[in-house]
Amino acid sequence: MNLKKAVKTCVCDKYLDFSTRATRKEFWYFIFAVYLFTLAFYTITFIVDTLFGGSFQLFRLTVGIAVVISLLLMVPTWAVGVRRLHDTGHSGWWMFLYLLPYIGFIALLIMFCKKSDDDNKYGPKPIEWLLMHILSCPLPTIGTDKLETFFINNQCFIKKSWILWIISFFHFCE
Repeated sequence: MNLKKAVKTCVCDKYLDFSTRATRKEFWYFIFAVYLFTLAFYTITFIVDTLFGGSFQLFRLTVGIAVVISLLLMVPTWAVGVRRLHDTGHSGWWMFLYLLPYIGFIALLIMFCKKSDDDNKYGPKPIEWLLMHILSCPLPTIGTDKLETFFINNQCFIKKSWILWIISFFHFCE
């Protein structure tokens, strides 16, 4: 998981997904991207405001854009928060702790930093889900002329080398 993949997952693939699980990497990369975007937007707003002499019309426009962007990012931010809580074994309703000043933020921060639970009522541990699919592929045979298989992008593909199966296994376990 990298920054680009986390943003794509949270904004495009799981925009309204409040039921599955999110790893620590996915959660923290997405939160970091949101803060980077916000910082960049407000920096640009400050520069434009300084260059154009603090026009009230420009201020209203930038505030309007900021409100729209904030509303668009609120849903995936809450969704990834709920999925992160699910990964630690907590209900998504704990997100309402944000409404408690200071104490709620600290409590949620502790929950978000916790290590992932094993399988729980919200689904299997994300890396174990991948291993289940890898192991569900037909296993390669050693020492025969039969074609061997390995796992890529949620599908089993046929390859001629046992080494490729092992490499793909370790590639997806990173």
